[in-house]
Amino acid sequence: MKAADQGHQVGCEVTASNNAGSGHASSNLIAIPSEGGVQTQSTLTVSLAGAGSGSVTSSPSGISCGSTCSHAFVTGTSVALTPAPAAGSAFTGWSGACTGIGTCHVTLESAANVTATFGVEAAGGGGGGSTPVGGASGSPAPTPPPAPNPSPPAVKKPLKCKKGFVKKTDKGKSKCVKAKSHKRSKR
Repeated sequence: MKAADQGHQVGCEVTASNNAGSGHASSNLIAIPSEGGVQTQSTLTVSLAGAGSGSVTSSPSGISCGSTCSHAFVTGTSVALTPAPAAGSAFTGWSGACTGIGTCHVTLESAANVTATFGVEAAGGGGGGSTPVGGASGSPAPTPPPAPNPSPPAVKKPLKCKKGFVKKTDKGKSKCVKAKSHKRSKR
């Protein structure tokens, strides 16, 4: 094996024999460890941010951020990070080596940093502000009044014309017009 083969996969062929005869086996790939048998590692560091609180765990295990926010994994490992907001908080997203919301997947080719941001849930489901759950004084936040039921759309009554008038519709609109009298002309 040459130094250039370290950290790569190479093919090989093995022939073995004993008193009963000989056998033959071949393998397409064999991993050659890097650095004389020592696997390289890359550190994944998780930071927590935001006005809320929560934790982040990894799979494979190694990070349980709340307590352990950094771990060295074998380089090339795919790590899944899962956020868990605390009561009254909401996970709002990732930044750094991950973006978006939900589970973060990082394949470590080198050291990586990820930030998990947790926000505070709005009080009463409609406060829209940054009031923590339970209000600033520790008492429950008031419940907003229910929204009024929308009134049904106004129903138009059919147009009725007075005596001597007739209903005429023009371009979808109805109106009453004076009826034409059919007087006979005198001859």
